[in-house]
Amino acid sequence: MFKKITRGQARVGMYVQELCGSWYHHPFWARSFLIRDAAMLAKLQASAVEELWIDTAKGVAGGGELAEAAALVERSRAAVLALFKQVRAGDAAALPAALSATLPLVDDIVASVAHNPGAMLGLVRLRSSDDYTYSHSVAVCALMVALAQHMGMDRAAVRECGLAGLLHDIGKATVPAEILNKPDRLSAAEFEAVKLHPVAGHALLNAAGGLSAVVADVCLHHHERYDGMGYPSRLRGDAISLQARMGAVCDVYDAITSQRPYKAPWSPPDALRRMAAWTREGHFDPAVFAAFVRCLGITPAANFTCVTEVNLL
Repeated sequence: MFKKITRGQARVGMYVQELCGSWYHHPFWARSFLIRDAAMLAKLQASAVEELWIDTAKGVAGGGELAEAAALVERSRAAVLALFKQVRAGDAAALPAALSATLPLVDDIVASVAHNPGAMLGLVRLRSSDDYTYSHSVAVCALMVALAQHMGMDRAAVRECGLAGLLHDIGKATVPAEILNKPDRLSAAEFEAVKLHPVAGHALLNAAGGLSAVVADVCLHHHERYDGMGYPSRLRGDAISLQARMGAVCDVYDAITSQRPYKAPWSPPDALRRMAAWTREGHFDPAVFAAFVRCLGITPAANFTCVTEVNLL
């Protein structure tokens, strides 16, 4: 459904079908695009465009729908933060209940992505570098859900992928905070300490119980590479579960498109180009990566208008 709004009514998560007026009134080269983040919104509001058409079927219509998605993102971040605090406090007895409390959130994320991916996938991009670890978990959850839905998985499998994405980095709660929050590149010794997080997370999830083997497997193996050069087990090819191969792609994509203290985020098209090169070098499963690109290409939240420029393989 198309709806005409004023420039001042535009919000993050809206899908712009067409800007009213001449092309030299605005800085956007694409005719249609998603307002992906606050920076894009600021550019639009600073332009000479007075009115625009949005497609409410591809993005949020504004108002309550956007607010609901934003509230869900914040609740999910808070849940991940609470999990990390409990692990760091050594509160093993409370961990199973805290993990169970994430299940309704995952169900809500599954429903949100299915109903309107523009709202959820757009909003998970809005975060600061100082809450990266928690926001990254929510973003990977949403990306895993979107990818699983695109690949035709049933609802139970999609939910499992979402939970795996939300919990994939729980082992980082065992890594010293001064290493995780270091505003510079890690030393070799510090990187080796971080590389222990998949095994630590796997142990935490297994000790807590009540979770599927898939969720624990993604936690353990999301840093494996398709060519066998990853960690911790140096698994190769189809020896890595499908869900862990999906997790590897979603994890890296969100990491390289995020603001970090030591680097600026890469744009989504640039990130995909680089990941395509890494796929050719053996990092990712080519079929999973191709599905991921197609998923983002048909999801307005990604707005990959130049996705056709990406050489997948």
